[in-house]
Amino acid sequence: IKQGISENHFHLYGSAPVFQLIWIKLMNDVNIKQYLKELQGMDKNKRNQHMYFDKNYREDPVECMILQAALMRALMYSYLNGKQDIFEMNRTEGGIRGCIHSLEEEGRIMRRQPEIRSRINLLKAEAALSGGAEISDYALEAVKNARGLNADFAGERKLVYQMLCDILVYKKLPEEIQKLLYPYLVIRSAVRGTLVQNNDNLGFENFSVYNSQKRNFLTKQKDIENMIKHAVLSSFEPGNLLSLEIRISPGNSCSDDARQIHDCDRLLTEGKRGEGILKKEQFYYVYHFAKKAYKDPEWDGRVFCRDYMLRKEINKKGNAILELRQRRPEAARLKGIDACSQEIGCRPEVFAPVFRQLRNQVVSLGEHQVPQLRITYHVGEDFLDIADGLRAIDEAIHFLGMRDGDRLGHATALGYGVEQWYERKHGKIVLPAQDYLDNVVWVYNKLLEFRISDSEVLKDYLLKEYMALFYQIYKETENRRGMDIFTYYEAWKLRGDLPGLYDTGRYRPGVTRYIQPFLITPDYQEERSQREKDEVAQLYYRYHFNESVREAGKQPVERMVPLMYVKAVKQIQLEMQWQIAQRGIGIEANPSSNLAISSMESYMEHPIMNLYNLGLNHVDHDGCAQMFVSINTDDKGVFHTSLENEYALMASAVEHMTDDNGKRIHSPQEVYDWLDRIRRMGNQQAFD
Repeated sequence: IKQGISENHFHLYGSAPVFQLIWIKLMNDVNIKQYLKELQGMDKNKRNQHMYFDKNYREDPVECMILQAALMRALMYSYLNGKQDIFEMNRTEGGIRGCIHSLEEEGRIMRRQPEIRSRINLLKAEAALSGGAEISDYALEAVKNARGLNADFAGERKLVYQMLCDILVYKKLPEEIQKLLYPYLVIRSAVRGTLVQNNDNLGFENFSVYNSQKRNFLTKQKDIENMIKHAVLSSFEPGNLLSLEIRISPGNSCSDDARQIHDCDRLLTEGKRGEGILKKEQFYYVYHFAKKAYKDPEWDGRVFCRDYMLRKEINKKGNAILELRQRRPEAARLKGIDACSQEIGCRPEVFAPVFRQLRNQVVSLGEHQVPQLRITYHVGEDFLDIADGLRAIDEAIHFLGMRDGDRLGHATALGYGVEQWYERKHGKIVLPAQDYLDNVVWVYNKLLEFRISDSEVLKDYLLKEYMALFYQIYKETENRRGMDIFTYYEAWKLRGDLPGLYDTGRYRPGVTRYIQPFLITPDYQEERSQREKDEVAQLYYRYHFNESVREAGKQPVERMVPLMYVKAVKQIQLEMQWQIAQRGIGIEANPSSNLAISSMESYMEHPIMNLYNLGLNHVDHDGCAQMFVSINTDDKGVFHTSLENEYALMASAVEHMTDDNGKRIHSPQEVYDWLDRIRRMGNQQAFD
């Protein structure tokens, strides 16, 4: 690691120590009314299930627990630092003992909120006078010479440490004050569980709740700047990072995009010596578009394509980036584009025309070198059928026009044990009818493309599934003659084309204001004859523009998966590994994120070992495609990790792998050799 590592999958705001920052903020600003909506949202979206052994048990709401913790913290700090008189100023409320008694009852503690806030404000005022300036945490007054990024948290850490010392060694504090530490830590842990993903729930929906809740508290400009500094500078603090790829969301205008890059650069590269300030060569930016499921507009006589609203938003942001690259010097800092967030229900086809136009734009801004944009794309991470995850990867590569040096984010479907995945789903899949139909057609044609033997029985099964589902979804199609499984596949291959080319039910090239080469999928340009076939164009049109097809496609389908289907998907997965390896497309592995979101049960099951195993001597090298892989963190604040930690986790997992007799398979030196190869590939994957 000391030889240098690169972080190629790093979401800026998800990588800040969000819980610590929010906790300090809540402990110093107990204006519950200001945060009531956010706190109630935390109650509604609790991620951890609690087990209650008493039917009369009732947990206090989050806003009550926050107030309890703030009062307990202020009392502990006051006693540790000889400031308990602050709580004896108002005898009508019973002083300190009255405060302690009020902790036990929700109604009483809520009524005392104004008094608690005023006492904490006094502590903050004294701390500011002592330090000569306003500070983020009154507890920092007790810390001398705290420096570096973690100085913000030094007050909290010292308070807990001093309390433990008194409880275990000195025993100078009153017992009623000593007893406050445990419930304080319990509440802090409970609140942490709503902001840091530490539960056992799977899937992207669980992650997205964690990811969204952090934004509700840190909204001021100062908070945002603090998050950026903590996220980025803490990554460089160990001294091992060679390159950092910072992913941020694009704005709606050229000026928004330029301002965002300029402000981040200024924050990270300008300042006093010794503050960990960076050089611009150490980091760069990638704009990530958000996948989302929009509700399509009502049909008022006009015809809208599938995902119309999302496409409209992507076009607007894409045009802003095109303008940025033509007009502003900040464009030199932007190296790539990405699409992230919820994968289920949002296919790569939605982003295809804009991504192709952006990555093929060539501009020159005088002395500023504006690089051609590279593509990375979150895909094959969250799926309802592993075949669907593989199809999404195939769509991303072909529809977006990905090539050598581009990358796939996560792509766990590409290396996950297929038999194991279906076994954990008890051989059953449940997914929308449209997705299942597309998967059936895709698997059937991949059996032919890869010449997978002994698949005749499976092909017959898939043909029957196709016929049943096609007539279920496309029942209102006027002329279904010639719309067999091969014609459907040809129409699927064109889904990366701009829908406007087919809005009359026929292929009409050159009818839009877009530059012609970006209108159609580059890997299927030779399919012009297919585009001009009425059956193919009609299927494309029905898929995108027919309301009844869309509604029928949303209906859930449940299937028990036959063993021959599982074996075929496994063979398709292996063939795709070799195909993608030949293209030189990289895979961004994010061990902790992948474990939290997928159905993996341990790091030993991580797909990276099935994608690349050179250096590990006791495995089959010939059967592995030896793909272009890297290790990254994803949202290190959400998963509470670091890049060094991700390497260590994979080292530990591979070292502890055993055979059937319990004997370890790999020596430490083999593991380090394997990881060092991945480290070098990670450096090569950087877009800079």
